[in-house]
Amino acid sequence: DYFCMPSTATIISTKLGLGNVTAFDISAACTGFVYVLSIAKAFIESGMKKNVLIIGAEKLSAITDYSDRGTCILFGDGAGAAIISATDNKEEAIIDVHTGADGQFADLLMTPNGGSGSMHDSLDQEAASCFMQMKGNETFKVAVKTLTKDVVDILNDNGIEASDIKHFVPHQANLRIIKAVGDALKLDDKQVVITVEKYGNTSGASIPMAINDIYENKTLKAGELMLLDAFGGGLTWGSALVPFSPLKK
Repeated sequence: DYFCMPSTATIISTKLGLGNVTAFDISAACTGFVYVLSIAKAFIESGMKKNVLIIGAEKLSAITDYSDRGTCILFGDGAGAAIISATDNKEEAIIDVHTGADGQFADLLMTPNGGSGSMHDSLDQEAASCFMQMKGNETFKVAVKTLTKDVVDILNDNGIEASDIKHFVPHQANLRIIKAVGDALKLDDKQVVITVEKYGNTSGASIPMAINDIYENKTLKAGELMLLDAFGGGLTWGSALVPFSPLKK
């Protein structure tokens, strides 16, 4: 969050000159982009909105403890955005979005201080509780199991085979998790999009940044089916089946 209040969305909408629009933030950590994609889909399908701008943006450097080598080498700052619009063409429409959460694993990945749930006498940014904390081994095990099941479920629910996916765009948590999920699904290396070596783990920004990467290098074309998959603090997770549609100018 840029401020605790007001929301970052209201600031961005003003800077874009959008005037009187609905604008709000969500908190779903690394799964944020998939969560807000599900909200945009619901807004449009209900007829409430015709166009929705969704943004995944993170400044993890502000909550990273650079003395903790278990976390500081993993994370990066970044932002990515997409415009979701109503369409009469079913070939362009988002096919499905799954989201889930399980708070029993909340302590695996968290920033304890900074919210109303933590009573502190000082805003000392050197305090360990102000930084992101992660139980790496436990997080890896839960992430691989949950991500694999979530992807299998969304494919089965929509009668789609893993081989039908042109681009598997996972949250860029780390290479071990990405490869473990890809192997479990028997995906070809060419299907799996990897950008973590370029940007690190940029949390909710990693999926839109990865999509932009493959679009810019000409490997993503209109109509190609993307499978998005994310997992983050909460614990939260989500997946989406999205045919790519470039912005119509």
